[in-house]
Formats: sequence, structure tokens, C-alpha cells
Amino acid sequence: MIVVAENDDGTRTVLASALARCGYDVASVTDGQLVLSTLASGKVGLLILDLRMPGHERLGGAAAAGRTRRSTDHPPTTRPPVIVISRAERS
Repeated sequence: MIVVAENDDGTRTVLASALARCGYDVASVTDGQLVLSTLASGKVGLLILDLRMPGHERLGGAAAAGRTRRSTDHPPTTRPPVIVISRAERS
């Protein structure tokens, strides 16, 4: 399964739809806490993560990335690869 973690509805929908059309099993989540709970299933083969996903009352993207990399739930060889995405700040 590929997890698309992005708080922007449009970006998340486009990414998830494109991957699904290519035949991948896709899960879409909107915050870091959902990233961690989805990873706990052990069925994730790739994580596409918005690094600038806000934390607010939940875990943000940067914190989720850090916890994913430091996790001791799975040995490093079984942790899924992470592709980090982010948009630049508009001035």
C-alpha cells in the first residue's frame, strides 16, 4: 500500500487518484497521527509525506517523518521509503 499524507485536499486527491489509476492500493491521510497509525498496520510499502503538514492539535508532517525514521517498531530494513513533498511559501 502507498500512503499519501497531505493536508491539502486537491493535492492529496490528485496524487491518490493517479496512483490508484496505475493499479496501486492507496490510503490517504491528512495528519501525522494518521500516518503513524496507518504505518502500524505493517502493510505500507511507500509513504508520500507533506513535510509542511500542519500539526495543530495533531502531529504535523515534520514530526511524523522524524518518528517514522526513529521508530523501533520495525527494523530499518522493513521501514517503508519516504518521499517528502512540500510547497514553497508564497510571498
